[in-house]
Amino acid sequence: MANRGGGIARLRSRVSRRILATVTLCTLLPIVALVGLTFYTTEERLEQDTARRLRHASKNIGMAMMAELVSIENELRQIALMQQLTGQQQNLPTAPTAFDKTSLDRIWLFSTMTQLTSSPLAPSSEVILRLQNRLPQLSVRISRENSTILLWVPIRDQSNRPGIIVGQINNRHLREQARLFLPRDTKLQITDAHHRTRLLNRTPSRQPVLQHLDQGFASLEFAGEHWLAADWELFLAAAYNAPSWHITVYEPRSLVSSELLDFRRNAALTALMTFWLILLASCVLIRQILHPLTQLTEATRQISRGRFDLDLAISSHDEFAVLATSFTGMARKIQHQIRCQKTLFRSVRDIFGENREEDIIQAFFKGLADTLDMAAASLVFCSPGTGQDQVDCWIADLTDGGRPQRRKVTGLSDQEYRRLYSSPELFVYNPGREYPTLEAPFEHLNARHLLHFNIAVSAERGAVLTLVAPFRVPGEEALTGVRQLADQLGIALSRAAMLKELDVLNMGILTALARTVDANSPWTRGHSERVMEYALAMADALDFSREDHLDLQRASLLHDLGKISIPSEVLNKPGPLTDQERLQMENHPVEGDRIIEPIPAFSGIRAMVRQHHERWDGKGYPDGLQGEQICLGARILAVADVYDALYSDRPYREGWPRDKVIAYLRQESGKAFDPRIVAAFLETLQRRAA
Repeated sequence: MANRGGGIARLRSRVSRRILATVTLCTLLPIVALVGLTFYTTEERLEQDTARRLRHASKNIGMAMMAELVSIENELRQIALMQQLTGQQQNLPTAPTAFDKTSLDRIWLFSTMTQLTSSPLAPSSEVILRLQNRLPQLSVRISRENSTILLWVPIRDQSNRPGIIVGQINNRHLREQARLFLPRDTKLQITDAHHRTRLLNRTPSRQPVLQHLDQGFASLEFAGEHWLAADWELFLAAAYNAPSWHITVYEPRSLVSSELLDFRRNAALTALMTFWLILLASCVLIRQILHPLTQLTEATRQISRGRFDLDLAISSHDEFAVLATSFTGMARKIQHQIRCQKTLFRSVRDIFGENREEDIIQAFFKGLADTLDMAAASLVFCSPGTGQDQVDCWIADLTDGGRPQRRKVTGLSDQEYRRLYSSPELFVYNPGREYPTLEAPFEHLNARHLLHFNIAVSAERGAVLTLVAPFRVPGEEALTGVRQLADQLGIALSRAAMLKELDVLNMGILTALARTVDANSPWTRGHSERVMEYALAMADALDFSREDHLDLQRASLLHDLGKISIPSEVLNKPGPLTDQERLQMENHPVEGDRIIEPIPAFSGIRAMVRQHHERWDGKGYPDGLQGEQICLGARILAVADVYDALYSDRPYREGWPRDKVIAYLRQESGKAFDPRIVAAFLETLQRRAA
């Protein structure tokens, strides 16, 4: 039962159904086509054989009737020889003769042509002319009920006197003579030359009159039955100057069908038995194919689920066994490739997760240690024209986690640089002081092979990665992974350099903008840069992240950007401000926020710019925020801004002494300023003073 269930399960699979359907179609269609073609050709051949047989029968009947007519002609001549012409028409009795008892119905004997032309049998002038030429004549006279066949024969009596004897042929006798040659289960019809009139029998018959015959053979339907008919033309013009007769023999098609029936039955049984044998063989073949195929399918599912430790064993000793071995090897290779790709991806992610060059290089060497089984590696930066200058060199022991150490080494000479970068991106050579700068870090390792990878960082700067292979050179797969990692290192270093240049450019632009704002008043010149210095010192004390540190630096330079809209006479006014002027001054944080609003990169500093005049107790402007409603950066800027403003000279007062400013900050701690920020600021001042 289990085997039967397994077989049914196999036949339920798509592959088994396809194979079975294909075999079935490829078997059934040729068998059906062959049987159908055999039926068709056999039936056609039987019809052709039947046509030849019927035509042969009609020919035999026609020849027999011709022979009978000649016999009747001779009989009439014999009868005439036994008569004496009297000069008058004579109606001879139809007494039996020595030739035939029933061939003639009536006999007329005429001694002169005049008697003949004046008799009821008077023939046409054409017949008379033929009789005068001593030639026999056959004519058929058609009546409503029957046809009369007359044979006119010129004779001489016992006295050698000429005369004419006319015999009316017995139609039944002719039919019986024809039926002597008629095959069994067939029918006969004799018609005139045009197939329109039946001869020998005018009684209505159920046999059809043929109107068209194709080469003497026809297939027709009559009275609900199919018939096959063959025709032969009895040519009478030469012997008796009469139109031809058509001898047609009919045979039911059912006789041919009965002969085909046994053949069809035997052929169908043979085809069916052949089909079932092929189907049985197909099922056995499907079972032999699907067993290893099922194992391969299950192994594929396991691989799709992440299981690559497969041991697929198929003992079919055919291509499936070879495929199973290759499949197992492929799974192992995929497992190794995935592991390497995961490690490479993690390393690339770590490399691009850093923006500083030092952090990028450390992540790169860690990735090398995880990816490659090598002893050590170094990364030497170089550029054309450096000559013997000191350059950065990073060296790492890959057997110990790949933590690199930075040192300065003598740079490559221009000749070494040109020779190195004219070589392939990867080349292997044995140490021999060919590149002393690259070989020096590994002299203590007694390396047998050194592998160099050229890395392009920028148009003016490159690097050379050197790997130590203590025993043998790694395979192509491992070197491809290193090449990919080295390429990503070049891209990451180039990106870090670009980001550094952009940061410098951005800071330069922001510094220039801050100086432009401070230039509106000689009293505030350098104010924004000093606020930035104080704020960044507090950020270091509070352990700001690099991103927050950068945002605070930008906000420090732009915190008074809104003052660009305040007239210089208000900024430099030595006396007290009017209410209107005070409103203008207190609106500069809002104006600064409005100016930087369209810049998406500055979205993180807008709150610092807007809130740097808010107070811890909520009495500041422009929004009256208090406590931690004020962002941390704005609270830092508030302390730095007030400290520099009080410590610096203003048109309406002189700058306070440092001690007085510090005392004010302590006094306002918890009122105007965040106490934690004040404490951090005072700590930085104390540390700088020390």
